[in-house]
Amino acid sequence: MTTIDPILKEQYLQIASAMISTTNVGGRSYIDAGYTYIGQMLSHELVPTTSKSNSSREISGYMDLDSLYGNEAWYKYSPDKIDSPLFNSDGTFRLGKYNTFDLHRDSQGIAIIPEQLNAENIIIAPLHPFWQRLHNYLFLKYYAGNILGGG
Repeated sequence: MTTIDPILKEQYLQIASAMISTTNVGGRSYIDAGYTYIGQMLSHELVPTTSKSNSSREISGYMDLDSLYGNEAWYKYSPDKIDSPLFNSDGTFRLGKYNTFDLHRDSQGIAIIPEQLNAENIIIAPLHPFWQRLHNYLFLKYYAGNILGGG
């Protein structure tokens, strides 16, 4: 069984509590704030960018999570491996420095993610590492063992 670092567990619980908080900070809304930001991230998945962001990603209009996983342009295929700036050689996402909840970044500090709009928002940006960590956990637990000979 996998254990979660107590500090990370506390951070997860704080984020989850804030997302479902019923405290109304300034207006009349009955939608928890967390849904707003998840909705915004999903809209970046479905709607072409209208900002001056350096996103050159082509939007498919489908919920195919290419804002997280990228499309063909993010991968170089060869017979023995997939080369991508998003993934490690074992199929897990590359995570931010020190395995924090920051995005994986290049030497200039620019986030290495397919949809740069998601890197511009201080609340949406941590959703990427959340989904990346979930991918890594599920991939290593349920899939990697089958393809790498462990199960």
